[in-house]
Amino acid sequence: MLRETNSERTVISRNRTMTTDSSLNKSSLLDELRQLRAKISTLEEMQTLFFNGPIVIFRWRNIPGWPVDYVSPNVCDIFGYTHDEFIDNTIFYTGLIASTDLERVSTELEQADRKSAQAFDHQPYRIVHRDGSVRWLNGRTSLIRNSNNELTHYYSYVFDISRQKIIENELNDRRQIQSELVSKQLRLRTLLQEVHHRIKNHLQGLMGLLKHCRKIGCNDVSVLNSAISQIQSFAIVYELLAHRPAAEINFAQMLSTIIRNAENLSQIPMSVTPELDIGPYEIDKNRAVALALVVNELIMNATKHSQPQSEEAEIKICHQQTSELIMLTISNPGKLPDGFDYRTQKGFGTGLELASVMLPGEGAELFISEKNNNVVARLLISPPLLIDRGQNLNDLPRENIG
Repeated sequence: MLRETNSERTVISRNRTMTTDSSLNKSSLLDELRQLRAKISTLEEMQTLFFNGPIVIFRWRNIPGWPVDYVSPNVCDIFGYTHDEFIDNTIFYTGLIASTDLERVSTELEQADRKSAQAFDHQPYRIVHRDGSVRWLNGRTSLIRNSNNELTHYYSYVFDISRQKIIENELNDRRQIQSELVSKQLRLRTLLQEVHHRIKNHLQGLMGLLKHCRKIGCNDVSVLNSAISQIQSFAIVYELLAHRPAAEINFAQMLSTIIRNAENLSQIPMSVTPELDIGPYEIDKNRAVALALVVNELIMNATKHSQPQSEEAEIKICHQQTSELIMLTISNPGKLPDGFDYRTQKGFGTGLELASVMLPGEGAELFISEKNNNVVARLLISPPLLIDRGQNLNDLPRENIG
């Protein structure tokens, strides 16, 4: 650049560069502004979603009554009071907490302050809604302190758990009822056990009297034996029930006891195949007495009418069991009366007549036949009289029965 004195002076121009930098700065500011607006929009959307939700935000002052400095707009949904009523201090938070819970909530805040806690979770507490209903709340409170470490405010969020409390109370009521029912059931079981023991003891006393009559020389010993065995059948069932009053009757236990008693009374040997063991097969306890009488009468009838051909002759008892069927076979040396007919009960004696009458109608069948100079009684026991507690086995053959 030439001056009037013809001297030269260098001038550096930055106009274009400054213009370019200004454009870039303006563009950058616009981008930042757009990003900021987008973030604000996102925050507003999130705030709208939050305030339409079930959580209410409070900011209380740490002075008596806990007046509210801030509360989220959705406060009316839980408390029934408006945002303005809280901000204007028309409503104080302490006035809404149920009187039975206010002291506890205050103690929680005081303890948190003494421990210099930053925040803590409340135990559920109750507030009284504007309409007078009681609501259960839960939440978390943060403690705000100034530069002198003095507690000035509380920030808290709360949410309604009334429905959860209703469900919890219903569950607790049901547990209480269930506990009472279990307790009553145990008392009833103890009472039933005592009743069964007493019945068994009374029956044993009656059997003792009958045995005494037999010893002093009553004319018909077989009649006494029959009466004794019948009473013993009752006693067997009640004895089993006394040990397990809530359970069904185990068939093998019942049968083995009846056989043992019959042997002692008759002094006639009995062969049992296979050997009895306690299996899973049980009998409906409501019809166990009737079935015990039937089994007893069949065995005692075999002892009464047995015609041994030698001293080694014995009564044979065979039992087979599956999940669907128990087949009990009792045979003794002898013959059926001429013209015997089970269907018409022709030729029945007192024992068979009683067995036929006492036979449980559903789940029990009885067949009487003669084979190879032996009288054979076959008793079939099936559901619902039979109750299987074990695993299924192969079915027993039912052909040629009768």
